[in-house]
Amino acid sequence: MATGRTREKVRNVFTSPSLPFPSEGDENLAELVRASLVRTLRLSRKSREEIAAGLSRRLGFEVSVNTLNSFAAESRPGHRFPLEWAAAWMRETGDYGLLGILCDALGLATPEPGSREMVEFARARLEADIAAQDAEGWKARILRTGKLPGR
Repeated sequence: MATGRTREKVRNVFTSPSLPFPSEGDENLAELVRASLVRTLRLSRKSREEIAAGLSRRLGFEVSVNTLNSFAAESRPGHRFPLEWAAAWMRETGDYGLLGILCDALGLATPEPGSREMVEFARARLEADIAAQDAEGWKARILRTGKLPGR
């Protein structure tokens, strides 16, 4: 279970100004998400009916073909694909385009599906970054007070 201090460190890592975020106004991903859904539906070996049934099974509630069509339709801009469906969508369709869109928007590398080593490396890197931030905090504290901790 993460403590408040750990959560704050993780939050600081992700809100750090050093991340290469896109310029303001470039973060509305609605059209990119819609285009990815259209591409996936068009190129999938599964029918829309099969995808809807698979999503229904994975999500635990009914997803209709009409819902999928609404998400993909340019004429239905108010119908947005929910982020909480993304994992089920990627597993059901085998297409990881949505993950790529999100990672690109955040300036992050997109891991390849099944690349466990990459995920473990990212986790280790995050832990190292948190430890480095913690060490910098201690260093600043020592320099401010002129005392070593515990003395």
